[in-house]
Amino acid sequence: MGTSMKCRVVPAIDLIDGKVVRLKRGDFTSGSVVAEDPVEAARAFERQGFSRLHLVDLDGARQGRPQHLGVLTAIARATSLTIDFSGGLRSRDDVELALSSGASQVVIGSTAVLQPQLCTDWLSYFGGKRVVLALDLLAGQVRVKGWQEGAGVTADEVIGRYLDVGLTSLLSTEISRDGILSGPELDLYRRLRKRYPTLDIIASGGVSCAKDVEQLAQIGVVEVVVGKALYTGALSVEQLQGFVW
Repeated sequence: MGTSMKCRVVPAIDLIDGKVVRLKRGDFTSGSVVAEDPVEAARAFERQGFSRLHLVDLDGARQGRPQHLGVLTAIARATSLTIDFSGGLRSRDDVELALSSGASQVVIGSTAVLQPQLCTDWLSYFGGKRVVLALDLLAGQVRVKGWQEGAGVTADEVIGRYLDVGLTSLLSTEISRDGILSGPELDLYRRLRKRYPTLDIIASGGVSCAKDVEQLAQIGVVEVVVGKALYTGALSVEQLQGFVW
């Protein structure tokens, strides 16, 4: 842990109706299909040298139950990628299913905010290496249920619940930057890095160029989730030398 850790880029695959989509600022009506076959998209990322994958079940996030565990299984069988999975995980059975379907980690957002006792139990049962806390922020306010609703709590309130129960990793997304290639919210990650030095901080949202990744690495972020920039070609593997491993 800490700033000495090397930073790497993790490609994102967001799923709606079995297809890879990209949204703008979390708006489901803004979705555009960027790949028909998520398994082939994952294989392409692996061929490019990536070793990890951020897999988001957007239908699951909206419906409150995972909808794409079959896609997770197919990607896990077709690649050797280390996969983290999120979207609709609301019970221990859901988490166990995701892990047994091929995920190495689950990323917990809405449940961690709305049902802290459940998430505390999962951290205790599965351990901090398997359960990542996700905080989705819009102008500093925590959002839940696929970013569709405000939660009425602060980021620090949520993080504080889990610091003493095994939390090791925090993924935070600034929704207003997501999917529009406007650059990441650097001040957010600086603050999180300073306030929570024991946590591995994962950045998501807005990355548009190699300089964005370099700046996040300098802050001490350990992983940078990138979606649209990879799909549009704004970022290439050649530009990310040192961050793809």
